[in-house]
Amino acid sequence: MQKVVLKFGLIAGAIMGGTMLVSMLVYRWQDWGDSAFEYGAYFGYASMLLALLFVYLGIKSYREQYGHLSFGKGLQVGLLVTAVACVCYALVWLVCYYNIYPTFMEDYNAYHLKQLQKANLSPTEMAEEIAAMKDFAQLYKNPLINFGITLMEPLPVGLLVSLVSAWVLKSK
Repeated sequence: MQKVVLKFGLIAGAIMGGTMLVSMLVYRWQDWGDSAFEYGAYFGYASMLLALLFVYLGIKSYREQYGHLSFGKGLQVGLLVTAVACVCYALVWLVCYYNIYPTFMEDYNAYHLKQLQKANLSPTEMAEEIAAMKDFAQLYKNPLINFGITLMEPLPVGLLVSLVSAWVLKSK
């Protein structure tokens, strides 16, 4: 199982991390402005979903290798592939954040502030939001917290793909 998990997890992680690396380079040096933040999440989650199709392929490969697959074993394989892919993704983000786009948080907070101003919040609500943004930016400077938060981005997608794939591929 270890060989299947590593093979498909590293492929999925390379796709997610590679896509993020390229998009960070493009967004950083092409100055896409606010559209990078407006559409970046859609692009990011679409690439995650595409990459996490390797969870399905990993479970299928395991079933073909061992001939029988229970839902539990399929879910285990899927979650392990997801875990490997998520760790790769988070490590690439740390490289991007600290080396390619170190002003990401400041740029994102400036974008978020523009969105808050459009929302016509009360002065109290605006002050609370700004304080929360500053607190989060301070937390995000810690590489371990940054890594943990980034790890949580693809995890729900991977969990869903693992559940569906294990259900579809379980042996009858």
